[in-house]
Amino acid sequence: MAAAGGPIHIVWESPPPKWLIEYIGQVKIFPILGLLDVYDEFRLDPKGFFFGGNMAIRREVLFQVGGFNPDLIGDIYFGDGEAGYIRNFGDVRC
Repeated sequence: MAAAGGPIHIVWESPPPKWLIEYIGQVKIFPILGLLDVYDEFRLDPKGFFFGGNMAIRREVLFQVGGFNPDLIGDIYFGDGEAGYIRNFGDVRC
């Protein structure tokens, strides 16, 4: 196994406003709050995806796909972070 990820659930410190819960609705992915709960059961899928908030990746595979690219110029973010290596992950041969 080269990498794995799991669900990310929102744990509220205090009850969220009603409008926010209505806005989120029944979606399975809400990146602004880090919500990722796509599958109802464990999946082993080479075409699956994961967020950096709950993932593990073998060090050698991370380097093979080019690692993270969190480029900053001043306070402007130009990198593609985890999206870049996930995009390249389909080319990994383990």
